[in-house]
Amino acid sequence: MASRENPLVRLLPAALGLACATLLTISLVTCSGVADRALSDWVPSNEYGERAFESYTLASEDADAAPTLHVTPPDWVIGVATEGSTKDEPNRSLTHLTYTFATGNVVLTYASDDVDEFLAWQLDEDTIITSHLFGGRYTNIVVGSPSQATWGGHDVSWGSYSFDDEYGRHNTCYVSAAALSEGQVLAIVATEEDIKDNQPFLDETTLASIWEGVVW
Repeated sequence: MASRENPLVRLLPAALGLACATLLTISLVTCSGVADRALSDWVPSNEYGERAFESYTLASEDADAAPTLHVTPPDWVIGVATEGSTKDEPNRSLTHLTYTFATGNVVLTYASDDVDEFLAWQLDEDTIITSHLFGGRYTNIVVGSPSQATWGGHDVSWGSYSFDDEYGRHNTCYVSAAALSEGQVLAIVATEEDIKDNQPFLDETTLASIWEGVVW
């Protein structure tokens, strides 16, 4: 299988704050087909600390291959960050959106892939170990079996895994994907960090609520 970027790596700007998120935005603009636009036209990612709009749109750089998605975050989302939005369309994101909730993050992103192969790769223990900072020091990795569901009218493949990080904190991750068009999938990856008293917020119901807010 061809190598692919794990959407989880897109969560790093949230942890590093506004400065790194701004640099990521500049990098995305420079590397994309819209590099000729004035930098002042682009709005850098916020710090994921606010939810400025009721709904958002998510577009692909390859508009011919993937539709524009209309997205309404669940009520429990407290912050939303866009990438590649403009001053005229601040609630429009290019390539991916990031949600923040009280104990974690959710990334919605386009991927050029087959749904089943994408999910199998995400739920592979070697991928899990190498996809996280200090991954080799993670312990107690538990990977669930892939499942299918219909959420928001979409046929979704999903699965989950959990691990203890290098500080002994329990973490969980839900990965999911649905076909948008031939060769294009929407991937939604939700992670929750430092779970207290073995009482995670993320589960099948919360993952379903994300998908139920996505329309195409």
